[in-house]
Amino acid sequence: MRSTTKRLATVVMAMAMVMAVPGVASAHHPEITATPDCMLADGSWYLSYTASAWTTGTTDDASRTNTDVRIYVNDVEMDSGEFNVANGFTFGNTLLVPSGIASATVKAVAVVRWGADQTLGALNTYRETTVGRPTTLCVSNPGTGTPGYWHKMGHWEDWDLTGVTVGGEYYSAQEAIDLIRMPVKGDKTLTMFPALVAAVLNVQIGNEDECIAGTIAAAHIWMVENPLGSGVKARSDAWDDGEPLYWMLDRYNNGLLCAPDRG
Repeated sequence: MRSTTKRLATVVMAMAMVMAVPGVASAHHPEITATPDCMLADGSWYLSYTASAWTTGTTDDASRTNTDVRIYVNDVEMDSGEFNVANGFTFGNTLLVPSGIASATVKAVAVVRWGADQTLGALNTYRETTVGRPTTLCVSNPGTGTPGYWHKMGHWEDWDLTGVTVGGEYYSAQEAIDLIRMPVKGDKTLTMFPALVAAVLNVQIGNEDECIAGTIAAAHIWMVENPLGSGVKARSDAWDDGEPLYWMLDRYNNGLLCAPDRG
């Protein structure tokens, strides 16, 4: 899924200079609705739209026909279709919006005139609607990875990940990798850290988190109360609180809870 997403995002950005044909309002016009779906780990996001022929004041199927309807997102042409009896005078699709865009204006433009013989209405009649970026991540369950997976820079690069926040502290990808590779040496914060990093990244790339979100939140709090390198011993009250969280994270990262492993 990720490689397809990157190709789509590249196409969208490459088309960023293609402007929509100016439209005019008319009695003959498309209708358009759109909803934000979900966001990917790289910040790009999906929206779904439905375009349909106007219905007010007519029951004449022939006059609602239009053979060339273009769909624009922020004035970039991204899709097309037509209104006819066979599709019930409606069509729709799911489109990818590049990262960094907070809202999208989706416009349906009827490029040609209306009617079976294209003699009704005007050229470029349109309607538009605006939707904001979603806040929920897309759940595609690409599979979870253990710290052994995430301690390789190539895997971070595969998912366009440049860093991670753990216990309120931000670590670059290389910093996190170096810490994951460190021997524990009697400090259980170095046991918790790799498991928590892996779980956070596994969620960010689109794995289901319903079974682990609460544990991740609690582990972040544990890392705030027991900062990395603070020397938490295996036989300590702090690890008595932390160890159950660690084992839940470990199970999740190994694909034993609500998301599969990477196989």
